[in-house]
Amino acid sequence: MAEVFVHINSKGKSLNQADFILTLMSVFRDHGRTQLENFCRQSRLPAHGVASSFNHFIHPDPDQLLWVSVGLGFKLRRIIARWFFMSSLTSRFTSSPESDMEFDFARFRETSDAGSFVGILNRICDESLTRDFWDITLPIDMATSSPRSPSIYAFYASLNLLEARALFIHSRFEDYQNARTMVVECWPSASPVYVSGRKNKSFYLRTGGSTSELDIEKAQGYIKTRF
Repeated sequence: MAEVFVHINSKGKSLNQADFILTLMSVFRDHGRTQLENFCRQSRLPAHGVASSFNHFIHPDPDQLLWVSVGLGFKLRRIIARWFFMSSLTSRFTSSPESDMEFDFARFRETSDAGSFVGILNRICDESLTRDFWDITLPIDMATSSPRSPSIYAFYASLNLLEARALFIHSRFEDYQNARTMVVECWPSASPVYVSGRKNKSFYLRTGGSTSELDIEKAQGYIKTRF
Protein backbone atom coordinates (compact mmCIF):
# COMPACT_ATOMS: atom_id res chain seq x y z
CA MET A 1 0.00 0.00 0.00
CA ALA A 2 2.81 2.41 0.92
CA GLU A 3 4.60 1.41 -2.31
CA VAL A 4 1.50 2.33 -4.29
CA PHE A 5 1.46 5.75 -2.60
CA VAL A 6 5.11 6.35 -3.50
CA HIS A 7 4.47 5.19 -7.07
CA ILE A 8 1.60 7.66 -7.48
CA ASN A 9 3.67 10.43 -5.94
CA SER A 10 6.49 9.75 -8.41
CA LYS A 11 4.19 10.75 -11.28
CA GLY A 12 4.54 14.41 -10.38
CA LYS A 13 1.43 14.98 -8.27
CA SER A 14 2.12 16.85 -5.04
CA LEU A 15 0.75 14.71 -2.20
CA ASN A 16 0.54 15.65 1.47
CA GLN A 17 -0.22 14.01 4.80
CA ALA A 18 -3.97 14.23 4.22
CA ASP A 19 -3.61 12.36 0.90
CA PHE A 20 -1.67 9.61 2.64
CA ILE A 21 -4.27 9.26 5.41
CA LEU A 22 -7.10 9.22 2.87
CA THR A 23 -5.24 6.45 1.05
CA LEU A 24 -5.07 4.48 4.30
CA MET A 25 -8.81 5.03 4.75
CA SER A 26 -9.45 3.61 1.27
CA VAL A 27 -7.69 0.42 2.31
CA PHE A 28 -8.85 -0.03 5.91
CA ARG A 29 -12.02 2.06 6.27
CA ASP A 30 -13.35 2.72 2.79
CA HIS A 31 -16.88 3.54 3.96
CA GLY A 32 -15.43 6.28 6.19
CA ARG A 33 -13.73 7.95 3.24
CA THR A 34 -16.94 7.56 1.22
CA GLN A 35 -18.87 9.35 3.98
CA LEU A 36 -16.39 12.26 3.92
CA GLU A 37 -16.58 12.56 0.15
CA ASN A 38 -20.41 12.36 0.08
CA PHE A 39 -20.68 15.02 2.79
CA CYS A 40 -18.43 17.35 0.81
CA ARG A 41 -20.30 16.66 -2.44
CA GLN A 42 -23.68 17.32 -0.82
CA SER A 43 -22.43 20.57 0.73
CA ARG A 44 -22.40 22.00 -2.81
CA LEU A 45 -25.92 20.85 -3.76
CA PRO A 46 -29.01 22.68 -2.45
CA ALA A 47 -31.52 20.40 -0.74
CA HIS A 48 -35.25 20.92 -0.24
CA GLY A 49 -37.16 19.63 2.77
CA VAL A 50 -34.44 17.29 4.06
CA ALA A 51 -31.40 17.63 6.29
CA SER A 52 -28.30 18.29 4.24
CA SER A 53 -24.69 19.43 4.52
CA PHE A 54 -25.40 22.20 1.98
CA ASN A 55 -23.95 25.55 3.02
CA HIS A 56 -23.99 28.85 1.15
CA PHE A 57 -20.60 29.92 2.48
CA ILE A 58 -18.48 26.83 3.09
CA HIS A 59 -17.72 24.08 0.59
CA PRO A 60 -15.34 21.75 2.46
CA ASP A 61 -13.03 19.22 0.88
CA PRO A 62 -12.43 15.74 2.31
CA ASP A 63 -8.92 16.63 3.54
CA GLN A 64 -10.34 19.59 5.48
CA LEU A 65 -12.93 17.41 7.20
CA LEU A 66 -10.17 14.92 7.89
CA TRP A 67 -8.32 17.46 10.06
CA VAL A 68 -11.56 18.19 11.91
CA SER A 69 -11.87 14.47 12.61
CA VAL A 70 -8.29 14.43 13.88
CA GLY A 71 -9.15 17.34 16.17
CA LEU A 72 -12.10 15.42 17.59
CA GLY A 73 -9.77 12.48 18.03
CA PHE A 74 -7.74 14.47 20.54
CA LYS A 75 -10.66 13.96 22.92
CA LEU A 76 -9.36 10.41 23.03
CA ARG A 77 -5.91 11.66 24.07
CA ARG A 78 -5.80 9.49 27.21
CA ILE A 79 -6.10 6.20 25.35
CA ILE A 80 -3.91 7.53 22.52
CA ALA A 81 -1.25 8.47 25.07
CA ARG A 82 -1.47 4.94 26.52
CA TRP A 83 -1.15 3.47 23.04
CA PHE A 84 1.91 5.61 22.27
CA PHE A 85 3.55 4.69 25.58
CA MET A 86 2.93 0.99 24.96
CA SER A 87 4.25 1.18 21.39
CA SER A 88 7.40 3.02 22.47
CA LEU A 89 8.07 0.83 25.50
CA THR A 90 7.68 -2.45 23.60
CA SER A 91 9.30 -1.23 20.35
CA ARG A 92 6.13 -2.38 18.63
CA PHE A 93 6.89 -0.87 15.22
CA THR A 94 10.65 -1.43 15.09
CA SER A 95 11.25 -4.64 13.14
CA SER A 96 8.57 -4.42 10.40
CA PRO A 97 6.77 -1.11 10.97
CA GLU A 98 4.61 -1.07 7.82
CA SER A 99 3.43 -4.66 8.21
CA ASP A 100 2.77 -4.25 11.94
CA MET A 101 0.89 -1.00 11.40
CA GLU A 102 -1.24 -2.46 8.62
CA PHE A 103 -2.04 -5.43 10.88
CA ASP A 104 -3.20 -3.07 13.63
CA PHE A 105 -5.25 -0.97 11.22
CA ALA A 106 -6.98 -4.08 9.96
CA ARG A 107 -8.36 -4.70 13.45
CA PHE A 108 -10.40 -1.49 13.20
CA ARG A 109 -12.29 -2.45 10.06
CA GLU A 110 -15.30 -3.73 11.96
CA THR A 111 -15.57 -0.83 14.42
CA SER A 112 -18.88 0.98 14.28
CA ASP A 113 -18.56 3.56 17.04
CA ALA A 114 -16.09 5.29 19.36
CA GLY A 115 -16.63 2.73 22.11
CA SER A 116 -15.54 -0.22 19.98
CA PHE A 117 -12.54 1.78 18.70
CA VAL A 118 -11.36 2.53 22.23
CA GLY A 119 -12.05 -1.06 23.24
CA ILE A 120 -9.70 -2.40 20.56
CA LEU A 121 -6.94 0.01 21.59
CA ASN A 122 -7.29 -0.98 25.23
CA ARG A 123 -7.29 -4.67 24.36
CA ILE A 124 -4.07 -4.35 22.34
CA CYS A 125 -2.43 -2.44 25.21
CA ASP A 126 -3.55 -5.07 27.73
CA GLU A 127 -2.26 -7.88 25.52
CA SER A 128 1.14 -6.19 25.26
CA LEU A 129 1.58 -4.87 28.79
CA THR A 130 0.84 -8.01 30.77
CA ARG A 131 1.79 -8.70 34.38
CA ASP A 132 4.69 -10.83 33.15
CA PHE A 133 5.91 -7.91 31.07
CA TRP A 134 6.09 -5.62 34.12
CA ASP A 135 7.54 -8.26 36.45
CA ILE A 136 9.97 -10.06 34.13
CA THR A 137 10.50 -8.52 30.68
CA LEU A 138 10.83 -4.87 31.67
CA PRO A 139 13.37 -5.40 34.52
CA ILE A 140 15.50 -7.46 32.14
CA ASP A 141 15.29 -4.77 29.46
CA MET A 142 16.32 -2.06 31.94
CA ALA A 143 19.48 -3.98 32.90
CA THR A 144 21.39 -2.42 30.03
CA SER A 145 24.21 0.07 29.60
CA SER A 146 22.72 1.44 26.39
CA PRO A 147 21.70 5.13 26.68
CA ARG A 148 19.05 4.68 23.96
CA SER A 149 16.97 1.92 25.48
CA PRO A 150 13.17 2.35 25.09
CA SER A 151 12.68 1.07 28.64
CA ILE A 152 15.09 3.70 30.00
CA TYR A 153 13.29 6.44 28.05
CA ALA A 154 9.97 5.27 29.49
CA PHE A 155 11.49 5.29 32.98
CA TYR A 156 12.71 8.87 32.56
CA ALA A 157 9.32 9.94 31.18
CA SER A 158 7.59 8.39 34.19
CA LEU A 159 9.92 10.24 36.56
CA ASN A 160 9.05 13.52 34.86
CA LEU A 161 5.31 12.86 35.02
CA LEU A 162 5.57 11.95 38.71
CA GLU A 163 7.83 14.97 39.35
CA ALA A 164 10.26 12.64 41.13
CA ARG A 165 13.14 14.34 42.89
CA ALA A 166 16.60 13.21 41.84
CA LEU A 167 19.63 13.06 44.13
CA PHE A 168 20.82 16.59 44.99
CA ILE A 169 18.71 18.10 42.21
CA HIS A 170 15.11 18.98 41.44
CA SER A 171 13.77 19.83 38.01
CA ARG A 172 10.44 21.06 36.74
CA PHE A 173 9.01 22.52 33.56
CA GLU A 174 7.73 26.09 33.29
CA ASP A 175 6.56 28.36 30.51
CA TYR A 176 9.22 30.99 29.84
CA GLN A 177 9.07 33.44 26.92
CA ASN A 178 6.53 31.32 25.03
CA ALA A 179 8.68 28.20 25.36
CA ARG A 180 8.55 25.12 27.57
CA THR A 181 11.68 25.36 29.72
CA MET A 182 13.22 22.96 32.21
CA VAL A 183 14.14 24.64 35.49
CA VAL A 184 16.82 22.85 37.49
CA GLU A 185 17.26 23.55 41.19
CA CYS A 186 20.49 22.36 42.84
CA TRP A 187 20.90 22.04 46.56
CA PRO A 188 23.47 24.54 47.91
CA SER A 189 26.85 23.18 48.88
CA ALA A 190 28.53 24.10 52.16
CA SER A 191 31.87 24.38 50.35
CA PRO A 192 33.11 24.86 46.76
CA VAL A 193 32.76 21.81 44.55
CA TYR A 194 35.74 20.76 42.46
CA VAL A 195 36.55 18.02 40.02
CA SER A 196 39.45 16.20 41.59
CA GLY A 197 42.19 14.65 39.48
CA ARG A 198 45.30 12.79 40.47
CA LYS A 199 47.49 15.86 41.00
CA ASN A 200 45.27 18.89 40.74
CA LYS A 201 41.78 20.21 41.30
CA SER A 202 39.77 22.10 38.70
CA PHE A 203 36.64 24.23 38.74
CA TYR A 204 34.58 24.32 35.54
CA LEU A 205 32.07 27.04 34.75
CA ARG A 206 29.28 26.31 32.27
CA THR A 207 27.80 29.38 30.55
CA GLY A 208 25.48 29.01 27.58
CA GLY A 209 26.99 26.52 25.17
CA SER A 210 30.59 26.81 26.36
CA THR A 211 32.64 25.55 29.31
CA SER A 212 35.61 27.38 30.81
CA GLU A 213 38.11 26.26 33.44
CA LEU A 214 38.88 28.59 36.36
CA ASP A 215 41.90 28.42 38.58
CA ILE A 216 41.50 28.30 42.36
CA GLU A 217 41.67 32.07 42.87
CA LYS A 218 39.16 32.88 40.12
CA ALA A 219 36.87 30.08 41.24
CA GLN A 220 36.81 31.38 44.82
CA GLY A 221 36.02 34.88 43.58
CA TYR A 222 33.24 33.59 41.36
CA ILE A 223 31.64 31.63 44.18
CA LYS A 224 31.82 34.58 46.60
CA THR A 225 30.15 36.99 44.16
CA ARG A 226 27.46 34.55 42.95
CA PHE A 227 26.63 32.59 46.11
